[in-house]
Amino acid sequence: MRPLVAAGRKLRVMGFTSGSGNTLWKAWELQQELEKTLEGCPYEIIGIFSDQPESAAVKRADDYGIKKAAIDIRKFYAERRRPLRDMELRREYDRQARKLYEEWEPDIIMLAGYVWAVTDEVTERYTMLNVHPGDLTVVRDGKRVLAGANGIKAAFREKQKVLCASSHLVTSEVDGGPVLITSPPVPVDYQLHEDEDERFRYYLKLVNEQSRTTGARTLLELALGHFRQDEQNHLYYRGRPAPQGIRLDNWNQYLPSCLRSMEGMIRPRSIAVLGASAKPGIGKAIVKNIISQGFSGSLYAVNVRGEDAEGAKGYTSVKEIPGDLDMAVAALPSHAVAGIAEECGQKGVKSLVCISAGFRETGEEGEAREQRLMEIVQKYSMCMIGPNCMGVINTDADVSLNATILSNPPEVGNVAMITQSGALGAAFLDFAADLAIGYSLVVSTGNQADMNVCDFLPLAEKDKNTKVILLYLEEISEPARFRKIVSRMKKPVVVIKSGRTRAGAAAASSHTGSMAGDDAIADALLKQAGAVRASTLEEAFILTAALSKLPVLRGKRIGILSNTGGLGILAADALTERGYQLPALPEESAVRLKPMLLPEASVRNPMDLVAPALPVHYNLAAKEMIHSGLFDALLVTCVPAATVDTESIGEAMADTLRQSHIPVLTCFFAPNLGKGAREVMRRNQIPTFDYPEQMAVVLDGMHPKTAGGEFVFEKGNREAREETVNILADYKSGYLKPADCFRVLHAYGIPAAGCGYLEAPEDAGHLDLRYPVVAKIDHPDILHKADVGGVRLNISSPAELQETAEAWFVRFPGLRGILVQEQISGKTELILGGVKDPATGHGVLVGMGGTNVEVTKDIAFGHVPAERCYIKQMIQSLREYPVLKGYRGAEGVDLKQLEDAAARVNQLLLDFPEIEELDINPLIFDEAEKRFIGADARIKISR
Repeated sequence: MRPLVAAGRKLRVMGFTSGSGNTLWKAWELQQELEKTLEGCPYEIIGIFSDQPESAAVKRADDYGIKKAAIDIRKFYAERRRPLRDMELRREYDRQARKLYEEWEPDIIMLAGYVWAVTDEVTERYTMLNVHPGDLTVVRDGKRVLAGANGIKAAFREKQKVLCASSHLVTSEVDGGPVLITSPPVPVDYQLHEDEDERFRYYLKLVNEQSRTTGARTLLELALGHFRQDEQNHLYYRGRPAPQGIRLDNWNQYLPSCLRSMEGMIRPRSIAVLGASAKPGIGKAIVKNIISQGFSGSLYAVNVRGEDAEGAKGYTSVKEIPGDLDMAVAALPSHAVAGIAEECGQKGVKSLVCISAGFRETGEEGEAREQRLMEIVQKYSMCMIGPNCMGVINTDADVSLNATILSNPPEVGNVAMITQSGALGAAFLDFAADLAIGYSLVVSTGNQADMNVCDFLPLAEKDKNTKVILLYLEEISEPARFRKIVSRMKKPVVVIKSGRTRAGAAAASSHTGSMAGDDAIADALLKQAGAVRASTLEEAFILTAALSKLPVLRGKRIGILSNTGGLGILAADALTERGYQLPALPEESAVRLKPMLLPEASVRNPMDLVAPALPVHYNLAAKEMIHSGLFDALLVTCVPAATVDTESIGEAMADTLRQSHIPVLTCFFAPNLGKGAREVMRRNQIPTFDYPEQMAVVLDGMHPKTAGGEFVFEKGNREAREETVNILADYKSGYLKPADCFRVLHAYGIPAAGCGYLEAPEDAGHLDLRYPVVAKIDHPDILHKADVGGVRLNISSPAELQETAEAWFVRFPGLRGILVQEQISGKTELILGGVKDPATGHGVLVGMGGTNVEVTKDIAFGHVPAERCYIKQMIQSLREYPVLKGYRGAEGVDLKQLEDAAARVNQLLLDFPEIEELDINPLIFDEAEKRFIGADARIKISR
């Protein structure tokens, strides 16, 4: 299924206005409200066009700093002495208007009080949204009864008992197009007004309010991609068939997550455990955990007998519980969950923790149960964790919540853990004591039928007790949303993600596809978001432990304090390989420190105190290095001698290390002899590790959080998109013909050779190309053309080309044609590409190309949309980058051209999500002409 409007970036919205434009400004108000959140708003209003230059809407656009354009429609018609009903002249009006606003490149146009009909000059080029003051789902004899100029008066004529506004997509048919949202009803009292005009004015005001909210809400739902269509243009809402859109009974129904209040999920004041009774079981265990944690709010048990559980008051139904109820925890058989969820919705419960298993994870029957549960959750705009989850924990003393099935309470601390695996989450908590990690929040997301990690990250960012966030992910839910949220967060996010390999990677038919796997694109996404990715569980633990205790690393100057040269050198090697610097201690510091240490000690960096060093020596050296101002971090390593008490060393240094303004990491390298010092470090919240190399890994994750930033929409490709739409219109799926591949590349300004296409040998004389040329077969069953003799270079004339073509049409039965290209010369071959991963989205690739690309694998991936600054980083990360830049007097390539080409591939993938694979290989740099030229290309689409 495809979204109704552009996906992958902020939806660019333009308004058509006549008078006040209040429907558009309602959407503007919602935009401003959402921009205050961590996630931001998924759409932006970029401009308005008005047929009344002096209208209130134009003045308001000035106030808001929004672009505007206007043509006085009455003056336009008057000057031409034509009536307003003349639609041929209206087509000319629309054409002139389009010239004013088309450079803004809107994705969708919202009609906001725009009373004059638009022609196909607009409707065929843009997606358009309208709100009609009538219920367009009322149909008789296949026609919309309340469509037309005045939906309210039409409803009065039909004696409708309620009035509703309807949002719909605009087509050439008046009030045509699919209905998206029907507003909550406004009841009509026909006895209230005797005068029809008075009745009309009264209800017009009420319906207009509904219309404005309907418009804003629809725009948000479209921007979030909640409305989609299949190939038969059947409408779906959040994956479920919605032939008449959705009908709201009230504005709190079907709220998108960004409009729902989620605070009650981690800070409830009242909880009901569904399925808890006096009998042993999961429900009773959850009640016990909630009580044991010291929950300060109201707690209830719900079961068929209404009996108490562990002192919690029992009821037979949530609807019997007096007062408001913030949270319900479901510990019931799966078949009973939907029914009690319906009761929760009717009660007004906003947070549902579904511990129950037996849903999607069990097969088709369970999936059907989960879909039914989600219909109820969405209908009542509840927030749900699960099903099949471990639960939620908040150790804040004001909350003290442990609504989980865990047997042991967590250590209190400043780490928020969000995990897609309940079992691993339990193990993480069990490791906490050994690593001196404490938790502020713990969330197990389970099946993620409703809330996923993207919903909890803003809560963790806002939580005053959280310093670092640890994520265990098996998939990146809503990758574009995830990336946006993480990139805006100030707190460090450590990610351990499973699924690094893809069994099907070898089956991909392009170089880009075969080298991507799942993980290359996911890894790029995490980097661009600014997350710290751990490669192993151990690394995730040690990174989290260090980040939860230490300040961020402000630079790459590292000091090493050791008692043995070997251990210091190992640490130095690990650091140097990662690009860290080990500056020498300042001379004045060295002179001051030397007399205080043993005569054999070295005061260089690494500093070697020698094995017999006393505890006081460690403290003096650490203090001098910390306060020298030369280092951004200090590593303390020690191989304990049999005669040395490491606990005394730890005690001597503890105050100095704990109060350090720079990060300090320690390693007492001996399982038994170093145990005393490690325990001292843990008590003082100073990270300590088993091996010195681990400290280098941790330092890599301690730099200030950086992200690629927001993707900036690149204008100027409207014509490219229109031309590409026309090219792709001939394809349902599969590979484009080679000539069409090059047409797409040329449309987007992606460097590619001039080419032509022969469908018959005699067409050779009609090609307008510069000789010499290269000929390549286009055969549906032949991928590597050169391997079968299907490529010929240095063809010098049309006659020679025709001779080659005649031979090939005989030699290769089934040949579709022959691609003919201007011959390119150059020493440097690169590859540009793109691939679509079904879980993570599109990736863009740049690297060293040619026939050995899959052997050398000197490539870099970016997640689409890739920011310009990240594309530059991708190029700079290549092993051959020094050669591309210019090495030892040799001239390099034009890196700006390469960056531009990659950015245009990125934009092409963003504009056309149906592109499954794209390869430009080789992309040759012509040294004589100082430009890149793509010599071969493949594009595969899937719809």
